[in-house]
Amino acid sequence: MRTPCNSALRPVRAGLTCLLLCAVPLAQAAPFTARLSLTGTTGYAQPGDIGYVDEDNRTLSADQQTARLMADPVTDFGDFSAHLRLVRLRQEKVSFNDASINQFRWRDLSSDWVNETAADRQTRAGHEIDRLSWRYMTEVFAVTAGRQAIDWGTGRLWQPLNVFGAFAPTDLDTEFKPGVDALQVETWPADFSSLAFAAVAAPEHSDHAASGAAYYRGQVGEQSELLLLAASVNRDQIFGAGWESAIGGMGWRLETSVYDLEEADETPVFAVAGVDYRFASEWVAVAEWYYQSTGASTEGELLSFQTDPFIPFTLKQQLARNVLGLALERELSPLWRGSYLLLTSGLEDEEGELHASFLHQINLHYSVSNESELLLSLATGGGKGINSSGAGHSEFGAIPASLTLRWQVYF
Repeated sequence: MRTPCNSALRPVRAGLTCLLLCAVPLAQAAPFTARLSLTGTTGYAQPGDIGYVDEDNRTLSADQQTARLMADPVTDFGDFSAHLRLVRLRQEKVSFNDASINQFRWRDLSSDWVNETAADRQTRAGHEIDRLSWRYMTEVFAVTAGRQAIDWGTGRLWQPLNVFGAFAPTDLDTEFKPGVDALQVETWPADFSSLAFAAVAAPEHSDHAASGAAYYRGQVGEQSELLLLAASVNRDQIFGAGWESAIGGMGWRLETSVYDLEEADETPVFAVAGVDYRFASEWVAVAEWYYQSTGASTEGELLSFQTDPFIPFTLKQQLARNVLGLALERELSPLWRGSYLLLTSGLEDEEGELHASFLHQINLHYSVSNESELLLSLATGGGKGINSSGAGHSEFGAIPASLTLRWQVYF
């Protein structure tokens, strides 16, 4: 099946081009940059792993080529930002990532030139406008309108206050947070404090409601910060708070949000508590505990929680109720940097016995030049896998071993 380019998007693309061409002559600085990223992944599935078929069909593979074209002209009338992503993605026995971020976009502004599906493989190629915004800033306030990134909270692995989407702890590309369609006003009521108000669009012709949020971040004392959040996200009311401080040479943080779900008679609590410490000048250790009150605590609850339509995707960053994350990072040399991530959670079986599962991820970064980097990543899961019907018995046990190589360059 091939999907032609959506003709409805042509006026939008023409308008974007016109906007940039008009802005450049007025620009004090009009940087045009691009990033090219080439990624290849191969996996090996054991019995009980996702993607395992039989002894002769246990190899998983994927490759992705991405070009991000970026125009960020600075003019007398404000700062403009436009990012166009060109992506080709091929996956075999692997599911595509969920595009839940689209619930915060008025229009998709993307199109697939190729979308081919056959049995357990799929190939897609197309484009997406990921950023398209205008920002005007004074000494008192700043206004940003259009498709922009909204990134709130202080969590290292999970962010309960990031109610418009957050990176997963295992994401390899966290340089550009996906943009949402919003009008954001920021102000600074005092030194070392900020207050932001955001009105975020919902998709047209959908039953989603527009969202609104207020976020405060301010310094308390010499080494602590307080965070406060009040939001209405697709009719769900969310109230959150966070605290971050440095005590005894260690960084401490607590971040929590409480949801009042309109479609469910529940008030989930999502919280993280973490600590990080730098030792021997070159090592950084991070520990973070994740708690989500409606998450699964037994194997039987795993699938029902994952498919529950009344639980928003921001509460499904992990499936288990409690998850522990440990990370270790080190500068190995001026050109090499390494990190290790461990995620673990436990679920009770039908007899009430607790079984733990684990995810291990090792990343090695090599600086090819000032504008180019190589990444080698190895990931594998451990614990109880899926049964013959595809139902999972743990959060991480069904993850097959995989090796990813990525090269990216800016120009």
